Amino acid sequence: MYWTLRATLWISSNSARRVSSRFRNISEDAPLLVETTNDGAIVLRQAGVYPIETYSDARIREFEKMNTIPPAIESRVETYLRKKKKNR
Repeated sequence: MYWTLRATLWISSNSARRVSSRFRNISEDAPLLVETTNDGAIVLRQAGVYPIETYSDARIREFEKMNTIPPAIESRVETYLRKKKKNR
């Protein structure tokens, strides 16, 4: 069975001084995935970290309110569709 451990870390300006020169192509504050393998190797991989926005119920209601069709436009569309249906 193959086991790995994972953690996420960032190389800051302080810790970048302690990292081997082989890793200088990794920018400061770059998020990294750290993995250990069965044979004891530590593998660093540059990671993509993206913000995820969550919304409260009140905010979702705001979005739904903004996405509703105003009554005047809804009436015009219904009138248009009725006329179009009659002409078929």
